[in-house]
Amino acid sequence: MIREQQSKNQYYDSTLKRSIDILVGSLGLPVALVAIMLVGIAIKIEDQGPIFFKQPRLGKDGKLFDMYKLRTFRDGAITSV
Repeated sequence: MIREQQSKNQYYDSTLKRSIDILVGSLGLPVALVAIMLVGIAIKIEDQGPIFFKQPRLGKDGKLFDMYKLRTFRDGAITSV
């Protein structure tokens, strides 16, 4: 009887957590997209370069992958250092 009650509580807890995750994600995603768009426009206005920066990174088991980030430096700054 106690195990059955614990199982039900775990089900409701995980369902509640999932619901909150979906709600917060649904509200946060549009806010993040607007912020990324505004920063992207600012980058374009500032020096006409690309908005995103692609950099190879080392992942799990030594596998390379490309990471995309908003560019926060002048275009070509890495090659000039």
